[in-house]
Amino acid sequence: MLRLAVAAVLLVATTWLVATWSNDPGGTAADNTPHGAGTHGEESTAPQPGPEQTAPDTTTPSPEPSVHEVIFKSRPLSLRAPSGSDAVAVDLDTPRVGSPGESYSSDSELLMDGNLNQWEFLEPMGKSAGPTPEQCLRGAQSDVLPSKIEEEDLRSTLPVGALLCTVTSEENVAMVKVTKVEGSGGMPDYFTQVTLWRQ
Repeated sequence: MLRLAVAAVLLVATTWLVATWSNDPGGTAADNTPHGAGTHGEESTAPQPGPEQTAPDTTTPSPEPSVHEVIFKSRPLSLRAPSGSDAVAVDLDTPRVGSPGESYSSDSELLMDGNLNQWEFLEPMGKSAGPTPEQCLRGAQSDVLPSKIEEEDLRSTLPVGALLCTVTSEENVAMVKVTKVEGSGGMPDYFTQVTLWRQ
């Protein structure tokens, strides 16, 4: 009886081992996985390329075309000091310098007064920061000069290179560029170039 019992136990054990080996002949799935290989569904740790990057747009927008029409440009105009007590009027729309002693009209923008030894602006006159009509109009409106300048202050107030701007009696934009100043005493002579735009 004992031999029969031992034989039965050995038969059961042998049958279990055979069944186990047949289900997993090569060992566990983890043992068969190559070293370092990822499992199915596992995200890769390799760096992914970022989104496409483009250089910022550094194109300078084109300036808007001017709405001002040029009537004439850089026309020479000499503003010589009047002699004695004469007064000389200047019309920038023409441009024209009146005769000594000639009475000035509402068309004039400047009066050079030899009696009072001063320049008098008959229309508000300002200084422009640049040569464009927009800059000129801005200067005439926001950087306005005194209406009268004494002869001793003319050279320092209106040096060579100054850009004087005004809206004329005919509603044009006038720019007077000082190119030369002459005279050692009294009221100096001014040599200028006048540009006129229609608004």
